[in-house]
Amino acid sequence: MTINILTLRYFHAVAKAGNVSRAAGRLNVAQSAVSRQILQLEQELGVPLLLRHRMGVELTEAGQLVMERAEEILRLSSDLPREVTEYSNASATGSVRLGFPPSLGLLIVAPVIEAVIVQHPDARIHLFAGLSQEVVARLEEDHLDLAITSTIDENRELRHEPLFSEEIWLVGRSPQWPFGDKPISPDQLSGTNLIASVGTWRRIHDWLARRCADLGRVIEADDPHVMMHMLHNDLGFVIMPRSGIEPYIGDDGYRSAPLDGFHLTRYLAEMKSRPKSALMRVVIEAIHDRVAEVGRDDRHPIRIVA
Repeated sequence: MTINILTLRYFHAVAKAGNVSRAAGRLNVAQSAVSRQILQLEQELGVPLLLRHRMGVELTEAGQLVMERAEEILRLSSDLPREVTEYSNASATGSVRLGFPPSLGLLIVAPVIEAVIVQHPDARIHLFAGLSQEVVARLEEDHLDLAITSTIDENRELRHEPLFSEEIWLVGRSPQWPFGDKPISPDQLSGTNLIASVGTWRRIHDWLARRCADLGRVIEADDPHVMMHMLHNDLGFVIMPRSGIEPYIGDDGYRSAPLDGFHLTRYLAEMKSRPKSALMRVVIEAIHDRVAEVGRDDRHPIRIVA
């Protein structure tokens, strides 16, 4: 069985237009040529792909599947010249799109981008800060090339490389801090008002609920600046990964301590089907270098994951 790109392009155009004649006009080819390619595709696959009626055509269930695969194949084929150019470009020009959780922006991502730009000033870097689910979704939809996440997605087309693990910490204003400097157990948080990101709260809710009779009020927010603003206004204590409280360590106005025994693993994710360009390899190397640098610093309690 041989299905060529031209046939898929014609089928895609018909499915999008909902009409063979309209698709032929957009393709600037004869309607008979389009109809012939669609018929040939149906014969090759052995199933009808379109339901024909006087208003045009609709996709069958098989047609919907072929449509989804055609979009993937056509996208990959259109991306190929750019990817080959970037892959073979030793000067690491071009662009890379990186997604990451907001808490890693200052500790990991900003130093990485600075290092890349210093070495390759013509590189174009596009950054997206969001929840792990958001960055993974954008990676799957080809809106990102790389993503740092806190979850392993079930999509087998994704490759996940463990980077490091870090503790989850509690931070509050010094005048209201009752916990001391030792790791905080769940029972110590009984009745305490908390502020946490959606992802972090999902991870620690069961851990707290099993040993904490009264969880108090919980505000879920995903912007670290908003979370710290609410903390400053005494709406609760903030729970976030250790990397997120980096700007407040050493500030006399704040106190912080880790949640006892609770760690979060960070992963570097990419699509297996996407070749690494020279610039992608540079960014990945810079991420590893920065993680190793932070891991060697006793002030940053992260553990490199082998």
